[in-house]
Amino acid sequence: MKPGKVRADGFVPAVIYGSGTENRNIVVKKNQLDKIYARLGETSLIDLSVDGGEASKVIFKDVQRDPLSNQIIHIDFYAVDMKKPIEIELPLRFTGEAKAVKELGGTLITNLDSLEVRCLPGDLLDYFEIDLAA
Repeated sequence: MKPGKVRADGFVPAVIYGSGTENRNIVVKKNQLDKIYARLGETSLIDLSVDGGEASKVIFKDVQRDPLSNQIIHIDFYAVDMKKPIEIELPLRFTGEAKAVKELGGTLITNLDSLEVRCLPGDLLDYFEIDLAA
């Protein structure tokens, strides 16, 4: 089935690949994918079952978006081995207000918005929280 037809029918083309699995092309319901992606983000483990089969632990590996609408048009799921470390970009979440911003009217400029980490999938965090007030 052609990707344009798949998208017109309310689905998103996807691929599953990774540790212990064959590469598989699948389609995912767009409305369900949007909800899950918005709630979990790119760094959460997901139990993905295809056609009622056994669930695999996966993470979002690559998300392609339409440049005009910003809608997801293709997604890669990476099947992880829970016993082997993975490398992933974790977002930084800044909380609090820096003293220089609060008291001196400064402007906060962040040079980084994520860090690459290596860990077991079970130890994966959603993000790193950095308290600027300290």
